[in-house]
Amino acid sequence: MGHGCSVDRSAELSTNGATMIAMGLVAWVFAVLAAGCGSVLLVLVYLDHRASRIDDSIASFRRHIDALSPEARHESMSHGNSTQGDGRYF
Repeated sequence: MGHGCSVDRSAELSTNGATMIAMGLVAWVFAVLAAGCGSVLLVLVYLDHRASRIDDSIASFRRHIDALSPEARHESMSHGNSTQGDGRYF
């Protein structure tokens, strides 16, 4: 009877050991995946920051302002007035 109890106990210990190894493996896989995702995220942020410069924003702003200038509006208004006479837009 005592022998049967020790066999059950050793089986329980080996099951717990396998569970502990599996849990450790899952933790390592998660850590590797998290590190990989973090690295990819850092590279993407770096590339995005490098691609958008303040000069691009300034140039875009100036293009918008130029499009709203009186000369640009006069051009589009005169084009609109010339097409109204014949009923065509193009």
